[in-house]
Amino acid sequence: MTDEVQILSAGDKYFMEQRDLILQEINESMDAILNQLNGLNITLENSIAVGKEFENVSQIWKLFYNGLESEQVSTESNVEANIGQEPTPGLLPEHTPKDNDNETR
Repeated sequence: MTDEVQILSAGDKYFMEQRDLILQEINESMDAILNQLNGLNITLENSIAVGKEFENVSQIWKLFYNGLESEQVSTESNVEANIGQEPTPGLLPEHTPKDNDNETR
């Protein structure tokens, strides 16, 4: 090895030093990128976990709104179907002449 070092010229030594510095810099940059990707991965896992915690609540609200919507649709269809029909007996109080006579006396 000492023979190889002695054979290298000053330009070659400078090149080797610069190459080693650049490789060291690349290695440090790759380590920093790897650490930042690990941090990003942890953050994404945490946000996914929080999203999953709200999944049940979301399903409950969805059922609630779907129920309201179907109730509104059925009420509207009942109103449309009953337009122009006679009232169903028993739903409205009936006034008979006897009741009116009792009220006036």
